[in-house]
Amino acid sequence: MKSIVVGLTLLFSLALPGHAETFDGLDANCRPAPNSPEEWKLEKTYQFSHQGKSYRLVWSRTQDAGGSFCLVQGKTVQPIAARYLDAYVDRLDRLSAKVFTFQVHDGNGDNVPVRKYRLDLSNPRRSKVTLLKQWRE
Repeated sequence: MKSIVVGLTLLFSLALPGHAETFDGLDANCRPAPNSPEEWKLEKTYQFSHQGKSYRLVWSRTQDAGGSFCLVQGKTVQPIAARYLDAYVDRLDRLSAKVFTFQVHDGNGDNVPVRKYRLDLSNPRRSKVTLLKQWRE
């Protein structure tokens, strides 16, 4: 049984076969990340159900804001939207039970490309990512 702990707050239990230690987040491959504040930390988790099964969307990120979105169902943990998360992920918002938006910056400073995406988990086995908008900040 896996527990994700940030500080002293228990956020949720996550069953991952072969892992019994406490960790701070899930890395880019959705494996438990070491208990190290400069590495991965848990940002948000969202629960939803689909066809009678319970799912969790877990957002973890590093200090430089590289991120991972992991879909957890029972003992199965898989990365989703990985190719969109190679830059600074600064927000993940829930629009409905199974639909989210997230925003990605390509760097720091002026005139940096920013993209906003829609993540549709209406069918969790076939997650769908759609570019909604892009601009420069």
